[in-house]
Amino acid sequence: TRIATIDTYAVFFILLMYLFMYLFFTEHRLRDLALSGLFFGLGAASKWTCLYAGAGLALVWAWYWVKNARLGPKAFLKNCGFCLVFFVLLPCCIYYLAYLPYGRACGYRLFSAEYLKMVLDNQSYMFHYHSGVVATHPYSSRWYQWLIDERPILYYLQYYSDGTRSSFGAFLNPVLCWAG
Repeated sequence: TRIATIDTYAVFFILLMYLFMYLFFTEHRLRDLALSGLFFGLGAASKWTCLYAGAGLALVWAWYWVKNARLGPKAFLKNCGFCLVFFVLLPCCIYYLAYLPYGRACGYRLFSAEYLKMVLDNQSYMFHYHSGVVATHPYSSRWYQWLIDERPILYYLQYYSDGTRSSFGAFLNPVLCWAG
């Protein structure tokens, strides 16, 4: 990414988690389902946006079981257990381990109460900070305005005392956007 945001990582992991869910859907291999869960965990550890993508994965997985009901309840329950490991336990472990450099810098051991408290406190702080953000900027717009290119996404805007300004914005090409 040219603007140095972590969204690129989230998109990369989302693409991988959906690729492997698709492969599971078409080829019925548990290895692909496990890889989908692994990339879900890596994505969630990089950006919370991936949790929404995980909700979409759950819908695709449910659709798989609706289409393959003939496999029976025993296979379904076994797969539910498999998914608990690879879509809940493994992502939680990856997320927890993602704090390792921060925890070490604070002098905490990996499985200490202080480390766990640090991870949980950070989740609380991030949630409360983002749920309370009401900041605006002079080029704000509604989400649908981006899709029709009514207003671009403004990433940076600086006014200078001589009357000039500097800005970075993203203008869509609607044909390429919608065709893609």
